[in-house]
Amino acid sequence: MVTIEVHTAEDVIRAYLEVLGFHSDVLDKAVRYLKKEIDFSGVRGDSIPILLNARIASVAQIVFPEKKTTISQVALIKDIFLTNGGVDLWGIEILKADAVSSDFVVWARRCRIDPMPEIMTAKMEKQKISLLHPAHMLKKILRKKKGISVYVSK
Repeated sequence: MVTIEVHTAEDVIRAYLEVLGFHSDVLDKAVRYLKKEIDFSGVRGDSIPILLNARIASVAQIVFPEKKTTISQVALIKDIFLTNGGVDLWGIEILKADAVSSDFVVWARRCRIDPMPEIMTAKMEKQKISLLHPAHMLKKILRKKKGISVYVSK
């Protein structure tokens, strides 16, 4: 089993951002930006992703206000950012919780793909179900064979 030793909050932030597709210079810029914006002193390592998700959730709320749950908003904005090259196009824009540009909002809404349409239900009409009598089924089976005639009495 492989073990990963985490030394600092910066390591956790780097790992989180690498999953979002950040790399090289953009990654360094994003880490510096987050360390300046958020005070990570006294925060446990497992709480850092929660803080970062909350930051992205506030961006997602601006982009997709019609979504009801924060989890689906965060998942949707992360998916859009990762699959559509958001790092190369927008850099640290997804991390700016209070200053999201209108161009970013338009881009994210244009890239949005709903994984499933809304569920629609309707009342089902009554249907007549007709059952075949066993003798009629035997007649159908035997009728397919040539030369055999079957008489079924009622």
